[in-house]
Amino acid sequence: MTTEVAILNVGAVALAADSAVTVGLSKTYPSVDKLFPLSKYHPVGVMIYNGADFMGIPWETIIKVYRDSLGTSQKPLLNDYLDDFLEFLTDPEGLITADLQANHFRETIGFFFFGILEQLGKEMTCLPDGGESLSEAQKTERLERLIEENHKKFLSIEKLSHWSADDEDKLLRSYSDLVHKVCDDLFATYQLSAQALQRLREISVALFSRDYWLRYTGVVMAGFGEKEVFPVLRSFIVSGVVNNKARMIRTEHKDFTISPPRPTAAVIPFAQEDMVRSFMQGIDPTIQGDVVDFLKEFLTGFPDAVVSRIPGLEEQTKETIANDLKDVCSKMLDQFQNRLQRKTWDEFVEPILNAINSLPKGELAEMAEALVSLTSLKRRFTIRQGEQHRHMNLETVGGPVDVAVISKGDGFVWIKKKSYFSLEANPGFIVKSYREVYERRGE
Repeated sequence: MTTEVAILNVGAVALAADSAVTVGLSKTYPSVDKLFPLSKYHPVGVMIYNGADFMGIPWETIIKVYRDSLGTSQKPLLNDYLDDFLEFLTDPEGLITADLQANHFRETIGFFFFGILEQLGKEMTCLPDGGESLSEAQKTERLERLIEENHKKFLSIEKLSHWSADDEDKLLRSYSDLVHKVCDDLFATYQLSAQALQRLREISVALFSRDYWLRYTGVVMAGFGEKEVFPVLRSFIVSGVVNNKARMIRTEHKDFTISPPRPTAAVIPFAQEDMVRSFMQGIDPTIQGDVVDFLKEFLTGFPDAVVSRIPGLEEQTKETIANDLKDVCSKMLDQFQNRLQRKTWDEFVEPILNAINSLPKGELAEMAEALVSLTSLKRRFTIRQGEQHRHMNLETVGGPVDVAVISKGDGFVWIKKKSYFSLEANPGFIVKSYREVYERRGE
C-alpha cells in the first residue's frame, strides 16, 4: 500500500508520494518510485499506487517508454494525455503484447478456477470422513453447485461501462482455446456437464468485464494541457489488458479541475487516506462513521422501545405512535448529519482551502510532503492487537517522500527526489538524461 496526495490551487499542483512497497504479506521495502514526469517537455506528471508493476512490467518502465514515444508532442487537454496513455497500454505491438495479454488471461482465470477447487476441498474437510465416502458423481455434483454459485455471483455484478456484450463475445472467441485448456488442466478428474463448462466460460469473461477487482493499480495524472490555464487532475484504476482492451474504470469522484472563481483549491488523497482526511475534516473518518452508525442504530430502535413501555395502548395506537416517532428520529438523524458536515466544512475544510488558494509553489510542496509524512508517522507507531490486524502492523507507508510541483510556466519540477545511487559518482547520468531535451531546444 501507499499514500499519495495531490494539492491544487490556481497556480500549480503539488504531488507527493511515499516510497514503501509491500511484497507478499510480511515484507516491505522503502525505496520504490511512484511519482514520475509524464513528459520531459510539458507540465504533466503521473503517480502510481497499489501496484508496482502492470502485467509483470514495472510501471516505471511503462511510463518511461511512453514518455519516449510522446517525445515533444503536446496534447491540448490533460484528458487527451490520459486517452493517449490508455491507447498506449492496449497496443498489442507495444509493451503489452498479444502473448502477454493471453498469458494474463490464462493466469487470471486459472487462479480463480483453482479457488473454486479450494472451496470444494474445504467442504470435503468438514465432512466426517473428509469426503472419502463420496462417490465421484457426488463430488462432481458438489463442484458443479459451487460453479453455479460463482456464476450467479458474477452475473449479479454490474458490468463495466466500457465493456459491451460484443466485447465479451470477442473475448470468449479469441481465448476459447485457453479457457478449454485451463478447464482440462484443473477439472480433468471431474466429468463436468456441458452446462457447468458453459458457466465456467461465462465466468472467465465476467472476471474481466464486471466491476470485480482482485488486484489493480491506481493511476493519477495531473498538470496542464496546452490549452489549459489552470491545473487539472484525472485518475483511474486498471488491472490488465486482454484482447487489446483495458480492464479499467475512471475514478471520477477523485477528478478535479481548478475553475475560478470557484473552486480554486483542493486536497485529494489516494490509497491510505485516513490521516489526510482527519487533518482536513478535524475528525478521523472511521470515528465519524461509527458515531453516525451508532446514532442511526439507536434512533431506529428508540420508537419501538418507548412505545412498548407505555401501558394500556391498543396495537394500532402503538403502531401510529411508533411511526410518528420514527419520522421524528429520521429527521433528527438528517439534521445531525447535515450539522456535522456543515461544522466540518466551516471549522476545518474551508479555512484550509482558503489558505491553499494563496500558497506559493514551495509552500504547496511542503504541505503535500507533510500530509504524506503524517500518514507514515501514524503507521510507524500504531500497533493493532490480534492476528487479523497482523498485516496492518506493517509499515506500508514510509521511506523518503518524493515531491514535485507542476506549473504552467515552470513545468514539472522536482522538489524532493530520492535516488538509489550517488549523483556525484555518476555525472554522466545527468548529461544522458537531459542531452535530448537541450538538443531539441537548440541549446
